[in-house]
Amino acid sequence: MKKAMVCLVALSLALSISSGCASKEGAAGPLPSEVQAKIRSALSEKRKNNELETYDLYAAARKEMALLEIEAIRGKGLARDEQYKYTELLTWAEMTDEAIAEYGKLAKGSDLTAREASKQLFDLKIPEVKEDPEGYEQMLADYRAKFAPSPEDSFGLYSQVAVLSRHYNESGDPEGAIRIVMDEIDYLNTDAPYFSFRLLSARYQSYLDLGRKDEIIELLTEYRHKFEDIAAERDKNVPADEEEAKEYGRTTKSYESIAKAMQSGLARIMITNAEAPDFTFTHFFNTDPVDLKGLRGQVVMIDFWATWCGPCIGTFPELREIHAEYKDKGLFVLGVTGFQGSMSNHGKERVTELSEEEELALMPEFIEHQNVTWPLAFSDRNCYDIEYGITGIPTSVIIDKKGIVRLFTHPANKDKIIALIEELLAE
Repeated sequence: MKKAMVCLVALSLALSISSGCASKEGAAGPLPSEVQAKIRSALSEKRKNNELETYDLYAAARKEMALLEIEAIRGKGLARDEQYKYTELLTWAEMTDEAIAEYGKLAKGSDLTAREASKQLFDLKIPEVKEDPEGYEQMLADYRAKFAPSPEDSFGLYSQVAVLSRHYNESGDPEGAIRIVMDEIDYLNTDAPYFSFRLLSARYQSYLDLGRKDEIIELLTEYRHKFEDIAAERDKNVPADEEEAKEYGRTTKSYESIAKAMQSGLARIMITNAEAPDFTFTHFFNTDPVDLKGLRGQVVMIDFWATWCGPCIGTFPELREIHAEYKDKGLFVLGVTGFQGSMSNHGKERVTELSEEEELALMPEFIEHQNVTWPLAFSDRNCYDIEYGITGIPTSVIIDKKGIVRLFTHPANKDKIIALIEELLAE
C-alpha cells in the first residue's frame, strides 16, 4: 500500500510539472480537454512501465491527478463541449454530486453533448437501479422520447439497459429483463451499428428459461441476417476517399461484429440442453489426456480462457475453490484454450510472436506462478470457440453427467455455478 501511495504522489507531481499553467487560456488555466489528454498520456506511460497493474490502481491514480488539476481549470465561461470535458474530470475525481449537477445542466439541451451527458448521468445513477428500477426505466424511456436514434451514437443505451436487465433477471423477473431489452431494440434502427443489439444475444437464457426458445431463435436469426446484409453492402461500396473509407470500414466492422455476436447466441441456444460438442485436445497440463465422452458420469465445468486475459486470471480464485471443493465428489474442471501466439508474463506483460513450442514451454512457469491447480487443455480451435458460441472470455460451461450442456455463465458467478453443480452431482 505504501508503495502504491508513493507511486500516486509521484505520478501526480510529474503531471503537475509537465502541465503547469500554460495554455491557450493563459492565466485562466488549461482547457479541460488539454488536461484530459495529459492525464491519459501520463497514465498510458505508467501502464507501459507496469506501474499500474490493476484497474483499482489506475482509477486511484486518475482520481489523484484529476483532483490536482481541477482547481486550475476555469469553471465558468467554457464552451459547451469543454464544460462536458470538465464534468468528466469531476467524475474521474469521484466528485459525484457535483458531476451529477453539471451533467444535469448539460442534459437539458438536444445536441450530441446533451445526449452524452444524459447517458453519463444514467451511469452515475446506476445505484438507483436496485432502489428504484421502475424510476430508472422511466429515465431511459424519457431519453428515447427526447433523442431519435443517430449514427453518431453507435452504442445506444447498451451499458445502461444491460445493467437494468441484469437486475430484473437476478431479481426473479426474466419477463422484465426481456422487456427492457426489447424496448431498446424497438427504439433502434438497423441502419447504424447500435451495440445495444448485442443484448439480444446476452439475454437468450431468459427466453430459454421462459420456454420461448423459438422466439429468440427467430429474433437473432432475423437481425443477424440484417446486419450481415448491411455489412456486405457497405463493404462492396467502400468510398474512394481515404478518410471516408476509414469511417466506412469502421462501421462495417461494427455491423459484422454484431452479426457475429448474434451467431454466437444462436450457437449457444442450439447446444443448450443438447449434447456438448466434442474437442480435439492437443496438449494437457495437470491431467492425463481426456475427452468429453470419456468424462461421462462426471459433471464437467469447462472454462474458456487465455493467458493474456486479465479477467480470466481474475477468476482463478473462484475456479481454484470450486475445483478443490468438488474434484473428489464427481466434478471435473477443465480450462480450455488454444494457441494464441502470445502469453502474459504473470499478468504483467504480453510476450508476442511465440511459436507453439515456445508457448507450451512457458506454460509450466505460468501454471506455477498463478497457482493453477485444475486441469488445462489446448484444443485445436481458438479459445473463442465457434461451436460453443464463445465470443468473450472468460466463459464457463456446465455439462451434466450425460454430456448435456446445462449452463453458460461467467466463472465469477460462483454461487450460481455451485448451486447447479450440487444439483447435477445429486442426480
